[in-house]
Parts: sequence; structure tokens; C-alpha cells
Amino acid sequence: MKTDIREKDDQYELAVDLPGFKKDEINLDVKDGYLTISAQKGLDKDEENKKGRILRQERYAGVCSRSFYVGDVKPEEVKAKYDVTSMKRMVANAAPWSMTLKHMYLESFPHDSLYEIYGSTELGVNCVLLPEDQLRKPGSCGKPSPLVDIKLFDDDGNEVTGIGPEHTGELFVSSPSVFADYYKQHDKYMADQKHGYQTVGDIAYRDSDGFIYICDRKKDMIISAGMNIYPAEIEGVLENHPDIYEAAVFGIPNEEWGETVHAVVVKRPGSTLTEDQINTHAREFLASYKVPRSLSWSDELPKTGSGKILKRDLRAPYWAGRASQV
Repeated sequence: MKTDIREKDDQYELAVDLPGFKKDEINLDVKDGYLTISAQKGLDKDEENKKGRILRQERYAGVCSRSFYVGDVKPEEVKAKYDVTSMKRMVANAAPWSMTLKHMYLESFPHDSLYEIYGSTELGVNCVLLPEDQLRKPGSCGKPSPLVDIKLFDDDGNEVTGIGPEHTGELFVSSPSVFADYYKQHDKYMADQKHGYQTVGDIAYRDSDGFIYICDRKKDMIISAGMNIYPAEIEGVLENHPDIYEAAVFGIPNEEWGETVHAVVVKRPGSTLTEDQINTHAREFLASYKVPRSLSWSDELPKTGSGKILKRDLRAPYWAGRASQV
């Protein structure tokens, strides 16, 4: 990378030369007077096996990747064509990887290469799950990153210090990477703040080793017969089944209980998994009121460009025509 600073009309221009990168592959970030420049090589989705060829020819050592569609996973005879030993860092970000996807990755790539990060645009990278913890701590997003302090608060503003899923709280962050304000939304920024810590509305808990587990966004919580249910917990249990590639859980209307738990499941290719088998698996790990009361199958879940599941699209048919969505 070559840089050049030029003075023009009482202003300074920074010229950066990054050979081989297109304009939309370069990111600039300015905070507290510091300029950070990062570049990430784009991949052509339309060319068959482009990722494999780039890995072979360029010997890539690090990749940041969102969760991807199960149909993108190539057969063994295709993967066998490529030397993947150069892969040192695969960073799972944007949306959590299911345990099935992690197992599929680790079947082909070095076991010490898989990392997972948790964060947001507003708060930066807050947690890192290291390679040695990927299978040891299922469902966790890791421990706080350097210079990051995390606290959990209940609805009354009291800090939650207990451990385990029965001691959940809204996750708040203090770190140098937290936004200083929201543009033209200062009231919203202050509403998302407690004791100098900032939140994006995620509910979480800690385990006895200090690992953080994200339960869900506050707005995605299901209230069934007066009980608070976090879909992410149920999704984590379902995705621990070896025949489930990924799952999405949300509430659907019920006249008696207000909402009931519904799951949309994507099976691993070639699986003959049945609804009864899923029900048996769920009851082994979940309280009865959290077990999905209904289930539907899908070949693929709708997602944003960054890999986040579009639950509003999945919920919409069930809530159509209703004034209230809870």
C-alpha cells in the first residue's frame, strides 16, 4: 500500500494506492482523529468454484464470512481439488454460524482457523470466540474483546451479576469503538444508554467461565401465556441436531396464549429428518413451554446481504391483517 499526503486550498488530501482492489472493496473509518483503511477482496458469485481458485492461486490466509446457503457447500470431489492449508483465519461475522455449519467447515479446513466475532456497526467488535472454544462452547459468541467492558442490566437499570440462562439482561458496552452519537437522533442515542454504557437491544447471559451468550434482540422475544421466550435459545438447540443446517424461530398468534413458538427448519442435504425427531430432540434440552408447537420446512431462509435472517418476512403471513404483532 502506498500513501501520499497533499495540501490543497488549506486542506489535506490523502491519496492511497491499493493495487488489485476495486473502490467498493475499500472501507474508510474515522474516529477520534484516526483514519482506518481496510480492504477486502470481492468474490464473483457467478463464476463456478471462484472461491476455490482464488484460494489455490492467491493462497489466501484470512477470510471474513457471513453464514451462507447450504446449497453453496460444494461436494467432496470438488473440495478435494483445492489445497486449503493456507487458511489461517476464517472469521464468522454478521450473523452467527450454526453448529452444523461449523462442523461442515471444520471437516475441510484447519481446526485452528475458525473464529467468530460478535458486534454491531454502532458498538464495534465486542466479543471473540477463539478456535479452541468453537465446539466447546456451543451458542457462545466468546469473551469480551480487548478494551471492551460489557455489563448486563435488567429493565430497572440494575446490573445482572448472576450466571446462566436464568440470569439474562440487556447487553451494554463501553469501549473506544462505540459511536459518539446517532446522526440527528441524539434522543435515541441517549435512550440506548445506561451509566455510560451503550446498547443495541441484545439480551444475553454469562456462563461461569465468563463467556457471553446472546439470547436475542429484545424486539424478537416471544411472550406465550405470560412467559418470556428467547428464540435464539431454541434455534441454538435445534441447530445442535446434526441433521439441521439452520433454523429460525418466532412467535405466531394464538387466541389462548397470545403467541406460540413456531420453527422454520432447513435440513442438512440428504437428511430424512422428521418433525417427530425434532420434537424429541427439543424436549431433551428445552423446557416444555419453549418447545416449538408448530414447524415448517424450507430449502433456504430469507436473509439480508450481510447474512442476517429476515424474520419479519417469515412472520408476515402469520400476522397478516392483525393490528397488533404481539
